[in-house]
Amino acid sequence: FEIHRHWSGLCIEASLTQHQQAAGFRRARCLNVAIGPEPGWADFLEITSGYTMMSGLIDSHHPTILEGVRANPDHCEVIQRVPVRTLEDVLTEEGMTTVDLVSLDIEGGELAVLEAFPFQRFEVSAWSIENTQHGDRLRNLMEANSYQLFEIAGVDEIYVKRPL
Repeated sequence: FEIHRHWSGLCIEASLTQHQQAAGFRRARCLNVAIGPEPGWADFLEITSGYTMMSGLIDSHHPTILEGVRANPDHCEVIQRVPVRTLEDVLTEEGMTTVDLVSLDIEGGELAVLEAFPFQRFEVSAWSIENTQHGDRLRNLMEANSYQLFEIAGVDEIYVKRPL
């Protein structure tokens, strides 16, 4: 989107390794924090080999999914203590009250983050949300906040703001 559509944005990445890589090629501002339902500090599981895309806050990971990740013969991991911010706080501090797209893929923490998010304070046109373990609870929450499911792309659900 940045390259082909000239979008601006914000990249939020808890993994220091992934953050440094993203900051090297992204035009968007990159923050090295985790997103969670409340601010503070948490243990972040960084998968350094194997299923590297499965890095996330340890408390958010579903035990069965984490067991499968760790069963990969190429698996290596590092646990780091990382700062956690709410999506509300980050958007407020960045002066973003209107957002075209939020992509939320935080390995199981999506529902808790959205339950704490003040939808009425921000105008988000579309959401891409990973849903591997929340089932209909995610859809119900989004519908209660005036979003409708537009598309399912693999494990991601795309929600768009319902017209008034």
